[in-house]
Amino acid sequence: MDSLQPSPTICGALGAGIVTVAQPPWLLALGVVLAGSAGGLVWAPYSDIVTGSVPVRQQPKALAVITTGTSGGLVLLGGLAILAVVGSWRLIWAAIAAAAVAAALVNLRLVPRTGPDPRLITRDSASSLFRAVGTAARIGDI
Repeated sequence: MDSLQPSPTICGALGAGIVTVAQPPWLLALGVVLAGSAGGLVWAPYSDIVTGSVPVRQQPKALAVITTGTSGGLVLLGGLAILAVVGSWRLIWAAIAAAAVAAALVNLRLVPRTGPDPRLITRDSASSLFRAVGTAARIGDI
């Protein structure tokens, strides 16, 4: 399995597409959550790609470009929201969905394929995660 598949970007496209056509509030909320989570889902794989394929001296700059791209997208979205006043907000979300599909296609073409690090794969990985989450939840209850 590759380190980065288009799934985070497709998640954003699917979420934006759902918002575009949603009628019931719960479906609208689901679409917004899916679309909004795409940026967070992309961060870890891109960070791994930078660590594995960018020279150490250039890694901070590469990571800055990635995070700035996300911020730039939010600024653009804000500009598009202004257009919703004179048009349909659903068309704005349709444009966002189309942009996410375009980003997924770019990812498929340009992002290097990497496999999982075999040193990090253990039989107990999932159970370790659940133990850590459980510990954090118990600490939060104190």
